Amino acid sequence: MKLFDLKAGIEPDMPEPEVRATRIANSLNLVLILHGLIFNLYCFWTHENFLAMSTLSCLIALSISHLLMRMNQSLASRIMLILTATVFTFWGTQLFGRESQYHILLLAFGASSIFLFTWEERFILYPVASFPIILLVFSEFYHLDFLQVPLSAEHIHSFRILSTLTTISMITLSFLYFWRQSQTYEDKIQDYILQLKDEHQKQIQFQRMSSLGQMAGGMAHEINNPLAIILGRSAQLKRMVSENPPPIEKMRASIINIDVTVQRISKVVRSLRNFARNTDDDPIEVTSLQGLVSDTLDLCSQRFSSLGIDLVINVPDEFFIKGRPAQIGQVIHHLLTNSLDAVKNLKNPWVKIEARIQGAEIEVLVKDSGPGIPTEIAEKIMEPFFTTKEIGEGSGLGLSISRGIMQTHKGRLEYRTDGGNTCFALYFPEFELLKRERYSA
Repeated sequence: MKLFDLKAGIEPDMPEPEVRATRIANSLNLVLILHGLIFNLYCFWTHENFLAMSTLSCLIALSISHLLMRMNQSLASRIMLILTATVFTFWGTQLFGRESQYHILLLAFGASSIFLFTWEERFILYPVASFPIILLVFSEFYHLDFLQVPLSAEHIHSFRILSTLTTISMITLSFLYFWRQSQTYEDKIQDYILQLKDEHQKQIQFQRMSSLGQMAGGMAHEINNPLAIILGRSAQLKRMVSENPPPIEKMRASIINIDVTVQRISKVVRSLRNFARNTDDDPIEVTSLQGLVSDTLDLCSQRFSSLGIDLVINVPDEFFIKGRPAQIGQVIHHLLTNSLDAVKNLKNPWVKIEARIQGAEIEVLVKDSGPGIPTEIAEKIMEPFFTTKEIGEGSGLGLSISRGIMQTHKGRLEYRTDGGNTCFALYFPEFELLKRERYSA
């Protein structure tokens, strides 16, 4: 067993602030024991037996404090440490007089108390930290002359050096631990921030994959229909080739039709790939709002058609916005999906997308024929994991993530009622009314 263990009293499940306080207490205890041993040897060397015995009793009390720490009684050990050091320092101040500068150790113990107790232990910290300060004030104004031991100038000088060095070492040690812990906390905060960013990206990816799952049925229809057209046109071409002479113009028309259909499939697949990939590293660019809405509709327009939902688009072609197109498209797609889910069982359902200038912003409205959202729910819909859908139908992350995306684009997402219907509004700052020719090159 070690004679003195700086890790004594530290348990595996102990909170980090208490671990820090325990380590400081062990280090402070070691400093005081070394101080007492040096002082005790000095007293024996100078034949000051009374002082030597007083110091020895202090060393015994400090050893008991460390023994309590070894018994995992950290709080009791720390209290005993401060009280023992304070009482014996006050005793030394009365013995040696103010000329010895021994009383400045009381200031050090008062300062050290701050680092020996956690915030949860503050009701113990207040009286314990006040105790050495009260004795310091008392020793400044009152002195028990009958206790004073006559000392030579050489002894007083030695005590000054010893008390000053001990005070400096105690305060330095406490602040070094404080600085070290602050660095540790800064590292932990940085790790926590990185972890939050990573979790946020995982949530975005989860929401994206969830949306892709919802799109699967519609996407199959979007691709199967063009494939059926291609198969039909290719069968026509086979028959035409066998004719004599082959109808060149009809064949050319069929080939053009196949080419257009392939491009349609390619556009759908490209939009799907852009939607599914990680877009965090995409560059900020100026893009046509109309084109962005059109690309988004490639992923979900078939679902609206199959459910008989009237989809109305009113987005002027001169509106351009600045940002990451794939991310903004994800926001619009989520709002469209929410509207579809809300009105698919209503009579004469409709969904509208409108864009207009509102002050110094472009305002994009996604409205539907739904009756609106109750106030008590509307206040919570932007919160993560809040959803009004059945279990398994919604993650509760879509609107929260969409709002975050809009914030990164220096815009905002708001819910509002519009003529009694449900309406979500997107606002993009610093709008530009640009001619398409400017970006067509």
